[in-house]
This record gives sequence, structure tokens and C-alpha cells, in this order.
Amino acid sequence: MISRADHDLQYDAIHDEFVNANPEAQAILSFRGSANGEEAPIRIIQGPHTQIGFPNHGVGLDAVHDEIYVVDKEYVLVFPRAAKGDVTPIRVLRGPNTLLVNARGVAVDPVRNVLLVGTNNGLLVFNRTDTGNAKPRAVIAGPMSGIRARGQAVMDVEERRRGGQGVAIQNMRMSPKGYLIAVLGRGANSLEQSQGRGTDPGSGPGGGPGGITAWSVDDMLKIDGKGDVPAAWVLNNPKGGIGGSSVALNPKAKEVIIGGLHSIEVYSFPEIF
Repeated sequence: MISRADHDLQYDAIHDEFVNANPEAQAILSFRGSANGEEAPIRIIQGPHTQIGFPNHGVGLDAVHDEIYVVDKEYVLVFPRAAKGDVTPIRVLRGPNTLLVNARGVAVDPVRNVLLVGTNNGLLVFNRTDTGNAKPRAVIAGPMSGIRARGQAVMDVEERRRGGQGVAIQNMRMSPKGYLIAVLGRGANSLEQSQGRGTDPGSGPGGGPGGITAWSVDDMLKIDGKGDVPAAWVLNNPKGGIGGSSVALNPKAKEVIIGGLHSIEVYSFPEIF
């Protein structure tokens, strides 16, 4: 039941499950961690009461509080982890005050009780349990952070399906030490260079080289309103660009795994673990 348009996958190490969004079927699928081959999901969240529209980029997991977060461009839906069928969300974050425009990347920090969402307005920091038309407690964007803030009107259905442009962060993860991890300004990898194609033209934080970027969430929580938080760490590849922008973390080996293009790259990054 997995479809082509999904761009995010989350693994729950506590329950040994992984969660996948099927935007074409407007569904959230949960599988056993050891699933292999033609294996059906163990749970499916789907139906009109779910309010799921086209969740092709953002799925977040909070294994501590047993919750699944679904980002759907202009709103965030929260479900119990074990929910299945046509269920109503336990929280819906939606409205003009939220600044959720073209929202994609999502990360939950259960220790600091915050929700982080990448949007066209920058990186938005909410309280984890915020609901309704809540304002973000902080908006992170600017040259020192390297996070763009373009701001655009709410998209129509066709633009939603095309994916829109200009979002701050499309994929991100939380490290055990409280760092938010994403790829910024990765440049062109060797295959793209050989084909004469560029990728993200932006540079990294502070105008320096781009790469795997780590921001301290504790530094973000010092901001009240809008602020520009410098990255704590930037790891780049001296031999070329980073080969994608999809991020996974392996805390046991202290590694960051990057995918999304034509390869999977593994980097040692012990500082964030």
C-alpha cells in the first residue's frame, strides 16, 4: 500500500515499528520493524474524519507520548500512535496565526515539549501540545541559521500536489542531545555535476559551505518571536556535495545517514550524539 509520492519515513525504536504516509490514498501506514516483502500494514489511519489531505512530506513520531504527527502543508494533525481506521485527530494545529504555509519537515522533542515545523515562513517552534489557531513561540530564519523565510499565500490543490517551492526545511530529525538535524545548501553531487545539473543553490548558515546542519533546540527556545539562531555544527563533504536531503540517525553508531537521490551516504557525527 506504499505509493510513489511519499517523501518521509519514521522509525519507532521503542515499539519496533515504522510509519509511512501514503498521500495518494490519504492514509498513514504503520508496519512491523521487521516487515519484509509483500507485507500488509499492521494499522492504517484513513477516512474523512482523519482530515488527512496530501501528507507527502511530513510524518513525525513521539514514541514517549505515543503520538503520530502528520503535516499537511497548512496544518498539523496529531493521532494516538495505536490509532487505526477513520479516527478524529486528538489535536489539530491550523489557522492564520500558526504561520503554517507549505509546511513539510516536522520533528518532535518530547524532552523539551516542543514541536518544530519547516515552512515557507521559516522554522516554526510550537509547544508540543499546541492546538487550534496557536501562534508559534518562536520563528527561526535568517542568514546565520541558513533557514529561508519566503512566505507565500496558501496554495491551491494543484500546487499542493506539485509540492510548492521555497520551504525552509523539508526533512529533519532530532538527535539525542537536543540538536535539530537537516541538510542545507548541499550543492551538486558528482552525478549532477557530470550531467550539468545543480541542486540547492543556497549556501549553509552564515554564508559558509552547506551540509548536514545541527541547531541547538535550547538556543531556539531562548528566542521570543522571530530570531536568527546560528548553527551549532555543520558537517560538509570536502569531495563534493551531500548526496540528498533525507535524514536518518543511527545513535548506536553515532552516524547520520543521508539519502534522497542516487545513493545512500553515511557520515560519522559523534558531536550530536
